[in-house]
Amino acid sequence: TSWSFNADLAPKETVEKFGFTRSNTHAVAGETKAAEINNKTSFALVANRAPEFVKLLPHRRETIYAITVVVTTLNSTDPLASALRTLSQFTRNNFAAARKLHGEHVAAWRRRWDYGRIEVSGDLALAQVVNSSLYYIRSSIRHDWPHGLSPGGLSSDGYSGHSFWDMETWMYPPLLMLEPESAKTVLQYRFDRREHAKRKARECGNLHQSYCPPGYQSKVAPEAMMFPWESAHTGADVQYWGGRLGPWGRFEQHITGDISFAAQQYWYVSKDRDWLRHVGMPLVNGSASFYFARLEYMKRDGDSFNYRKVMGPDEYSWPVDNSGYTNAVARKALLFAYEAAYELGFTGHPYWDFQYRAEKLYIPFTWGVPGMPQRPGGFHPEYEGFPKPGRRPQAKQADTILLAYPLGVSTNRETNLNDLMYYERITDPSGPAMTWSVFAINWFGAKNYQKSTGHFRKGFANAQAPFGVWTEFPSSAPNYPGCINFITGAGGFLQSLVYGTSGMRIKKDWLEFDPPPPRATGTYAWKLTLHSFHYRGWRLRQEVMEHKATYKLLGGSGPRLCLGTRGEMRIGRVYTWPREKKLKIRPCKPVRAAVRKRRLQNERHDIFV
Repeated sequence: TSWSFNADLAPKETVEKFGFTRSNTHAVAGETKAAEINNKTSFALVANRAPEFVKLLPHRRETIYAITVVVTTLNSTDPLASALRTLSQFTRNNFAAARKLHGEHVAAWRRRWDYGRIEVSGDLALAQVVNSSLYYIRSSIRHDWPHGLSPGGLSSDGYSGHSFWDMETWMYPPLLMLEPESAKTVLQYRFDRREHAKRKARECGNLHQSYCPPGYQSKVAPEAMMFPWESAHTGADVQYWGGRLGPWGRFEQHITGDISFAAQQYWYVSKDRDWLRHVGMPLVNGSASFYFARLEYMKRDGDSFNYRKVMGPDEYSWPVDNSGYTNAVARKALLFAYEAAYELGFTGHPYWDFQYRAEKLYIPFTWGVPGMPQRPGGFHPEYEGFPKPGRRPQAKQADTILLAYPLGVSTNRETNLNDLMYYERITDPSGPAMTWSVFAINWFGAKNYQKSTGHFRKGFANAQAPFGVWTEFPSSAPNYPGCINFITGAGGFLQSLVYGTSGMRIKKDWLEFDPPPPRATGTYAWKLTLHSFHYRGWRLRQEVMEHKATYKLLGGSGPRLCLGTRGEMRIGRVYTWPREKKLKIRPCKPVRAAVRKRRLQNERHDIFV
């Protein structure tokens, strides 16, 4: 049984047609309960039944093959027949094909782990959670099958298998550095469904659709894209609540900016110009065009723009005006569209308008920190008018602290400390798993290693023994366990290593490293290693210890990379650097202006698809 689909045993005659019986084969077929657009998805699941017991003679070995095949109408016109045919292929001749498949499976996973992984020295329990978390995310995505990621992965129908901001904000960032080809498919998934994003942008403001203010529809451009809060196969918004679009679908509009930010990060890491022309620029231009129309002009100490009636990541508070996170990610979307257009040789309107509105978009800030008026540096209220008078504030999950990491919008150390201290006190301890990992990353960045330890450990507390399966909520929460296996939490936790313990930040033209000591995790780890990560076509390694960090170029091809003041990196050579000292890895020579101009003359064409 399931909330998402109806299923029943497959017809006996169909099973027997392929040489199976119900006694040796389990076969079910069904379809989803609800259609996205008159298109219910049919599926079949078949499996051979393992023996109830196995008798082993002394010094003998027995191998049991348990094979499960799942086929849907996404890749077959007759899922049940396709599934039974595949099962027959791998069970005939005493499982000969299955033996070969298993060997290929093991070899493929070995290649995948060698391509990008994290290693922990000194703490077996931590290493096990790292490995299981990366395995669960990787098991749910393929570089050649761009169908997105869901909070429950492929192991459950949690959240009905839909894709949310979880994909770009929580699961995508570790993949970007460890397995960039898979990260690229996340953006391809969105690009392939852009027509529904355009339709949603056109319909915003209509009855029972997402909220947009009066006058919006007269300003929105044809290429504008508003991505749905919940997406499945078609890209239509499937966030229904009581048979209609719920408050998340109507007001939680930061997801469009989340997707644009993911595209920006991919461009900075890859500098794949062909991708930027054909996929990246249409995505970010569409996102910026939506925000351009959605913002409202207001005279506030000069020209400024408001973003009214939204829901930020803190889903306890809605609708609010000028959510700090929503406005920050919208600003980044507008600015990156301007930047990407310039990179591809496009200037003038509307790109100057994107830049102007981004610079004038209001992000709440106050010099008085609630409950800590003596603190210098100021503070970012979660939204305009926060906290509401007479109401004890509580945030569901990480929200305003995301302005520091991952957005990099808030760079003042004192302000970031104030935000961390304040929101640490009011964040719901029963909230979802990924929140605490972002606190840990930001405490690492603030170099407060006493604060970071508890949050880092709390960041993987929801990974349940013995196999590290993630629950959405902690065991002490009234709504425990929530979604299982909650790979959104796994993604947040992996970020606390890929970007936290490594100290890595992705910049426009370089990677920056400022790692904390391994003891800042509050674990027994004495060395933390990004065994393989990827940048500009190269594969690299970083090892972080108490007083030093080492860097190594493992292989690949791309622009020559330079490490700090050491000059060009050589394949196989180990470079040792004081851990306490910041480091940049960047291409050795920038592209000359004349070369860029000649390249643009060869590349310009209509990219707004």
